[in-house]
Amino acid sequence: MVRFIGTLLIAIFALAGTAFAQNLPIPSVWENERGSIMKALDGHASNGDFHGTYINNVGSRCRGTPYDLTGQVDGTRVVFTVVWKNSAEDCRSKTVWRGDIAGRTLVTTWILTRENGDVLRGSDTFRLQ
Repeated sequence: MVRFIGTLLIAIFALAGTAFAQNLPIPSVWENERGSIMKALDGHASNGDFHGTYINNVGSRCRGTPYDLTGQVDGTRVVFTVVWKNSAEDCRSKTVWRGDIAGRTLVTTWILTRENGDVLRGSDTFRLQ
C-alpha cells in the first residue's frame, strides 16, 4: 500500500509539472509562421492576466511597430487582444486570438474586426523563441 501511494504521488507531481510547463511563461517571446512577434512581458499569476506587445509583420499597414496587447491565460488556454492603434498609426481595427499551448507551440485562431464592420478570420501557430 505504501508503495502504491508513493507511486501515485510521483505520478501526480509529474503531471502537475507537465501542466505547469505548458502554461504561458512570463516573460516570453513567440513568433508566428509569418514573422509576427507576440511578447508576453508581465502578468499576474493570481488571475491569469498578462500584458505585452505585438509586432505585426504582415501586409502594408500597422506593420513593424509594437502595439499593446492584453491577455488572459488559464492553464494551457490563452486569449489575447490587440487594438491596432499606437503613436505611429491607427488601423481602426482589433484582433482577438484564442488558442492552446502545447510545449513550445501556441496554436490559435483569430478574428480581426474593423470599425467599418468587416470581419476577417484566420489562424496562427506561434513558436516560443
